Amino acid sequence: VRRVHDAFNVDYLVTNVVLLGCNHITLDVIRQLQQQQELYRNQHKTRVNIVGFGSKCCDFMYNPRGFSFEELIARLEGCKSTKTVFSAQSAEASQYSGAPSLEQLDSLQDLAIPILVDCSGQANTQDLYLACIERGIHVVASNARSVCRLPSTSSRESVATSRAKSGRTFLMYTSTIGASLPVIDTLGNILRTGDRVLRIETSLSGSMNFVLNAVMQGKKLSEAVREVLRKGYCEQDPREDFTGSDMAAKIVVLARALGVRLDPSAIQIEPLIPHSVLDAIAWSNDMQVDDIVAGIEAYDETFREKYVAPAMAQGKRLHFVASIDLAKFPAIQAKIQPVLISEDHPAFYTQDNEIAFGFSTVQYQPSPLVLKGSGTGAAASATGVLRDVLTILNSLNGKNVHV
Repeated sequence: VRRVHDAFNVDYLVTNVVLLGCNHITLDVIRQLQQQQELYRNQHKTRVNIVGFGSKCCDFMYNPRGFSFEELIARLEGCKSTKTVFSAQSAEASQYSGAPSLEQLDSLQDLAIPILVDCSGQANTQDLYLACIERGIHVVASNARSVCRLPSTSSRESVATSRAKSGRTFLMYTSTIGASLPVIDTLGNILRTGDRVLRIETSLSGSMNFVLNAVMQGKKLSEAVREVLRKGYCEQDPREDFTGSDMAAKIVVLARALGVRLDPSAIQIEPLIPHSVLDAIAWSNDMQVDDIVAGIEAYDETFREKYVAPAMAQGKRLHFVASIDLAKFPAIQAKIQPVLISEDHPAFYTQDNEIAFGFSTVQYQPSPLVLKGSGTGAAASATGVLRDVLTILNSLNGKNVHV
């Protein structure tokens, strides 16, 4: 009764959010909510109340009455994870301690429209998602590593409309791929028409596209890496970007959206920067940009001779590309590798941190359906997260939306 009364206030819809993650994305989520309060209230008839916050930097905080945006922004701005520091401890290995307890989830489920928003980037929050769904708590995940570890389902829709307690409980993960670029939405629209995806060609790492676009314009690899790190486009452990492991997690999520379970170990990966180069760097838990760049400088000339010079000579462009072959669906073959691409590739004309997808389907062939746009950055990722939140709210409010 309390949830119904609080949520469906005569003036606006109230939702209670638990936010996880201490990084630029989390900070931008809060800033956008703060700056757009009037828009949310007037246009969406919505008020978002942040009742919980946790990260690897601090213990989980919970207050059913909510925290002020100013308080959370001050806390995040003081966290070293929002500064230009990188960690040698990957999200895969680290134990995440900033999550709510089961008792706190039990309390959260009694509040109006409870939503867990995970921007932590950790690889071990999938059990938390399941615990939320069991309690009727919606989940918005900007975290490919945990989404790809969830139990397999027959389709994206069956996940997004999982029933728990009463009504629908939503698991939304569209921002795991391409930040605010509607990749999952586009794929869902293709499938809803009865079309079949045959192949996907994509350069889905915005950070590595930024690096390679800079290299093709004449910068050394190490110089481009310095710039991308300073812009904050990379993962907390940038080796995940350089080796393709971050792309692999996103491919698994794409496969999930197609209704196929793909084991990450089945993806063939050729790193953009070899493991031998990265292993020679003295990684620590407080890496600075210059520490990483110094280790890559020795590979500059080899990289130029192996990739850049041939690309320039052939009139092609170098990209870190993922290819997903679905011709024998539900079997799926996927590979990630540096590739010299021609003008007919969807990624050829990308700039800066843009990503591109080419969906070859029964209907879209021989020319694929191409989706292109900015694919990384805190602001874009935060926008994608909040779009998922609004999708849930609009759906619960009876508006005509797709999930």
